[in-house]
Amino acid sequence: MARIEERRKRRARRRRKEEARKPQVYKGIPLSRVNWILFWSGIGFAALGFILLKIGDEVFSTISLVLGYVILIPLSLIWGKRG
Repeated sequence: MARIEERRKRRARRRRKEEARKPQVYKGIPLSRVNWILFWSGIGFAALGFILLKIGDEVFSTISLVLGYVILIPLSLIWGKRG
């Protein structure tokens, strides 16, 4: 039994050393479902703004672009709980 415990302790130490040697990998921004909904709705409003701009409606295209780029996309990155 003592040998088994020693082996477990050695393996645990070895794993900790190996993990300490590994470089820290950036795994992205953990976003929840609400964050992704806000982000994609911001992209949608921005796309709608460009479509309205192409049609010639300057008022609603401006509102849509500002809503998408200035409000929804930044809000999606700073909103509440993460992943």
